[in-house]
Formats: sequence, C-alpha cells, structure tokens
Amino acid sequence: MLVSDNIEVLELYLQCVYKDAVPDLAVIIPPETSRPHQKVFVLLVHLYSLCDMLQDPETANLVIDEFIDFSARI
Repeated sequence: MLVSDNIEVLELYLQCVYKDAVPDLAVIIPPETSRPHQKVFVLLVHLYSLCDMLQDPETANLVIDEFIDFSARI
C-alpha cells in the first residue's frame, strides 16, 4: 500500500500543515487498540514518508520532533 493511499495519513498531514504541529496521536488512537504505541510510531513513519515524498522539509521536521517527544514519553 502506498502511503498516499492511506486517508488517515493524508488527514494527519493536512492537520500538520494547517496547524504547524503534529496532532497528539495518543489521543486519536482508541485505548482499546492493541499496542497503541506501535500504532503511533507506524503513523509517524508513514507521515514522515509522505512529507518526504511531497518534498516538505518543514513538516518532516515537525514529525521528527514528534518522534523524539513521543519516544521520551513512553
């Protein structure tokens, strides 16, 4: 599956561009999800890949910052 085919990642990208920040993914993912931390990291990887594909370094940097912040929280 291509990253650009994932509507969830596209929605996250648009939120990042519009708000100039990555939304809190821990809130978006339902608590009953198995391995929620893994889901957050997968979304961040896909989001970063989309930023790279679109050649958007500003948003890619936001995603990297979120990787670091989220890693520190878990």
